[in-house]
Amino acid sequence: MKETLELVEGRTDGLNSIEEQLRDFVLDSLDPNGEKMKELLESTAEKLAQRDENLEDMVLAMKKEIEELKGELTIYKAALSNGMLSSRSTDEKRGGNAIRTWEEFQREVKKQFYPQYAEKEARAKLRRLTQQGTFREYVRAFSELML
Repeated sequence: MKETLELVEGRTDGLNSIEEQLRDFVLDSLDPNGEKMKELLESTAEKLAQRDENLEDMVLAMKKEIEELKGELTIYKAALSNGMLSSRSTDEKRGGNAIRTWEEFQREVKKQFYPQYAEKEARAKLRRLTQQGTFREYVRAFSELML
């Protein structure tokens, strides 16, 4: 039994020795790779920090430009609204009423650009239309009347 115990203890000592050798080997092989990894990590962190600073600078510049543009927009809006409110339409200047609804606008357009008897005149011309020249001339005259 003592012999077996001594044999087992000898083997565990041998295993402990092999374990220490293996640990030393792993640490020795990882040390150069660890340094390389550490350098790579530091390099990457520096690059990211630089990009972050650049982006922050760009954001600050854009915010400043946006504020300037907002100021200009406010000025333009004020100038435009002052100009629109102070101006009067030519109808009002002549003593007419201002157009307030879509229907009033349509009536005014028809009154100015669509003569009162235009439809009757077009129908009369259409009734009197006859082909006197070429067919092409007849079609052209008909098309003009239909517009």
